[in-house]
Amino acid sequence: MDKAAFLSKTAGEQKETVTLPSGGDVVIRGLTLDQVEACKKRENNEAALIAAALVQPEVTYEEACVWLGSAPMGDYVAITDAVLVMSGTNREAPKSGIREPSERRG
Repeated sequence: MDKAAFLSKTAGEQKETVTLPSGGDVVIRGLTLDQVEACKKRENNEAALIAAALVQPEVTYEEACVWLGSAPMGDYVAITDAVLVMSGTNREAPKSGIREPSERRG
């Protein structure tokens, strides 16, 4: 790969459809390091991650916070697992600030 090709790569180019355990599909995208870091600074970093990665339906941070309060845990895990893999973190994000689902609620 030459330098121009290397520098032209950006997250979000690839999109993936995720089928939720509760039914229905969502479309997500991978995130950049800067975007993951920004998510970690939010009070509810899980909601920030979902809002940043969901392409269809597109949701705001506030809407993602509400959704997390009543969403089936399996849907949350399906979305975040796919986002983390697409972003290259392979579920290592909890070690860097994005918590595992079991750590979400105290």
